[in-house]
Amino acid sequence: MPQSEQKNQDDNTIILTVYISGTNHSIDNQDNLGGLLHELDENPDKMGFSGCAVTHPLSSGKGIFGTGVDAPFYKVAPKIREHIKAGKKVKLIVYGHSRGGISALRMIQELSGFTEEYLESHLVLVDPVPGNTHLARKLDRAERIGARKAKDLSHCQNLKSVFVLYPNSRSTNSRQKHLPFDPILPTFPPQCQVYQDVIVGEHSDAQYQIVEKNKITFKEKSFVTFIRIQEQLEKLGCHFKEIIQELFIDKAIINKAQKDDILLEIYRIQNLSIVEPSQKSTHDEETSVIKTHKNKPYLNLDHKKRKKLHKHGNDDCALQLVKSASDHSKPIDKSVDTIHDQLQSLANKTLSSMTTCSQQGTKGAILKDFLRQLEKNSEWKEEDLKNALRNIIALSLQRDRSSLFFTTSTSGNKLVELLNDPTFSGLKDLIGCKRNKEVSYKDLTKFVCGIDNLPKFYARNKETLYSLWKNENHTIKPVSSIKQIQYI
Repeated sequence: MPQSEQKNQDDNTIILTVYISGTNHSIDNQDNLGGLLHELDENPDKMGFSGCAVTHPLSSGKGIFGTGVDAPFYKVAPKIREHIKAGKKVKLIVYGHSRGGISALRMIQELSGFTEEYLESHLVLVDPVPGNTHLARKLDRAERIGARKAKDLSHCQNLKSVFVLYPNSRSTNSRQKHLPFDPILPTFPPQCQVYQDVIVGEHSDAQYQIVEKNKITFKEKSFVTFIRIQEQLEKLGCHFKEIIQELFIDKAIINKAQKDDILLEIYRIQNLSIVEPSQKSTHDEETSVIKTHKNKPYLNLDHKKRKKLHKHGNDDCALQLVKSASDHSKPIDKSVDTIHDQLQSLANKTLSSMTTCSQQGTKGAILKDFLRQLEKNSEWKEEDLKNALRNIIALSLQRDRSSLFFTTSTSGNKLVELLNDPTFSGLKDLIGCKRNKEVSYKDLTKFVCGIDNLPKFYARNKETLYSLWKNENHTIKPVSSIKQIQYI
């Protein structure tokens, strides 16, 4: 398929697909779903990553410690910046299984600084398992391990949709049944479309098939996963090669064109095969569980959908994800007038916090001009205010003088302090910071640069940065008009 057909809806949007395999799985091994999908995907802008035990066998202790989970982000972020600098919007679609799912979640967290004007992200996950025990999670108040670190995505404003499948059973493998394979149920932003469903299977066998030259042999469980994940990826805009091999479920040859009928029959058999209820815990503070019931009319949500039943809820399903109540935080006032007033106050206090040298130099002159613009024009849209906030933060972070001992600026440190004051809660929310966490210097560099890129603000780069705000006649450009400062 030509590359032009891979672009989503208009010529200015690039689809970037990323596939991340589970802990011990290679992306080149098509017997695992990530490897198979990566091979079938026709998108020229695709990236594939093996599990952390494959890429970091020593430091991860063969996967025990999870070292390398964040590695895919450092390869994907430059690719995104490259497209944005070329004037494109990026539609990022990330598939992940097991710890690959944790990698995908961490990637979206680290990319939260990119605004939805330039980056639109989507997650497609199978059993995101951090590999931590419940005791380790409870003791981890510093959020250093996956069970806590990858849980909160509520601040990721460019995340548009999430699709997750959770197998209902624990592993019966003698080597794995005592290992921590409980998944996490992350928190997503309010505007994100979230679909979570339960499937029959265990952690690994739900995405395992045997790929040979002339045929692909699925188990019933893995065929369900393959079809559902591929359907979701296609819905998001992915295109896949036609499978030339014959398809089998166990020893029976099948026709993929009849997938709906096949899935309905599989669901019917799986539902009848449930002989006793069971329960599988998650890392959601023991308040959300995966339950298996018997004597229910439908197996899961997808069974109801393919039966053309549009009744909401899963009470009539054998497989249920029983979730704890959502956090209903008090909404923050983000009206344009409120944000404008907070922004003006922030700029004034930032200016007064600068050293005398910076106030009297180029940095101070630009910020004073920004303030005059804010005072004159109070009829900006939210996008204008976000651009203005980004520019003011960038200016505050910029160092005027080199130092062997300091990498941050006086005004930048003051800005962190100010944004943690409830007075500026609207601006904190606009930046996309977690409500229950304090703003950090890293949060500000991510908001400006898309990723944490502190060296951008070292003194050696100041003239390059200052020049972005100057017209040829040495006047200052409108603070609300410079949209791509973070990607230059």
